[in-house]
Amino acid sequence: INFWYFKNFVQPFRFFRNQSFLKKKGRIINFKNLSKDFDFCFYPLHTEPEVSIQVLGRPYHKNQIELLRNIGASLPFGMKLLVKEHPRSIGLRSKDFYRKLLEIPNLFFINPEADSLGIVKQSNFVAVVSSTIGLESLIVGKPILVLGYPKYAELFEKGLVRCYNLFELPLKILKTLNLKKISEEEIISSLGALIEGSVPVNFYSKILKKK
Repeated sequence: INFWYFKNFVQPFRFFRNQSFLKKKGRIINFKNLSKDFDFCFYPLHTEPEVSIQVLGRPYHKNQIELLRNIGASLPFGMKLLVKEHPRSIGLRSKDFYRKLLEIPNLFFINPEADSLGIVKQSNFVAVVSSTIGLESLIVGKPILVLGYPKYAELFEKGLVRCYNLFELPLKILKTLNLKKISEEEIISSLGALIEGSVPVNFYSKILKKK
């Protein structure tokens, strides 16, 4: 009963409250109305706790608020930082989480229901800790700034820049913006190598020993 009440009442109320707060502050951008010359970095938020942050983001980038604060301060003049909430975190974060993010002057939010791939294609680059959106970005030829240890990064070294030292962040961002687009042939080759080197396994029951 508690779970049903939380999912059907508490979460929707928190989502409505947080969205209203962000709209009142004028920090939600309508992606459909963005002009083609609107420069921005796209950062998809991770749900927490999650392996993407606690394990693949260690030891430098486990605090997303401070990470976004550093990204926002390191972007070229005039470039915006667009953030999209993770679908599983809708209605779960506190109002204080968003209030702290609003301290970053060039940070704006996109409606969580917006198409992530469409945002990726229009962005100048994508910043991820360890997100599957990073893999999607590479496949469509969009450069990414990697701040964690995603498994797919080993196959797409030409299309990404790694940064594990925040003092180097401004230069790493400029390097990401100057990356050349990966060719379709290289993308297919990398994905083919991934499939060829994979083995069938029941991950949950055999490896994690879950029912």
